[in-house]
Amino acid sequence: MSVKISFLLPVYNVKEYVEWCLKSIFATTDIDFEVICCDDCSTDGTYELLIELQNKYNFSLLRNEKNSGVSYTRNRLLGTAKGKYVWFVDPDDMINAASPRLFYNIAEKERSNWIIGNNINIGPVSTKFEGGQLIISLAMNCSIIPVL
Repeated sequence: MSVKISFLLPVYNVKEYVEWCLKSIFATTDIDFEVICCDDCSTDGTYELLIELQNKYNFSLLRNEKNSGVSYTRNRLLGTAKGKYVWFVDPDDMINAASPRLFYNIAEKERSNWIIGNNINIGPVSTKFEGGQLIISLAMNCSIIPVL
């Protein structure tokens, strides 16, 4: 099967968030995709966590030789992507599992070079474990930013 979408994650000091991001990507089941992460010499244990997460999720992991910044890291990721389309995902973001198929279908139908989707800004998030469940509290001022 050919890779339809390459999800590209430039990562730097995001140990607290990156697993949630990967979990949201791997919830996508209806399209062929690859995930490539490139660590920009994190100092908070992000890289070590990603090595562990490779046992749980099937993704490629690169690491820059020295801290080189997000632009260098994104270009490096682009150079390794095999998908027909690329999707940059910030490692502190989560995606909806239906979005990749939707975006792919739109891109194919419209022969698009770029697709920019809606963004839901949820503001500060607090999390805690209670009774074995993860409780997520979102800020009250949610906003949807439409793309015109």
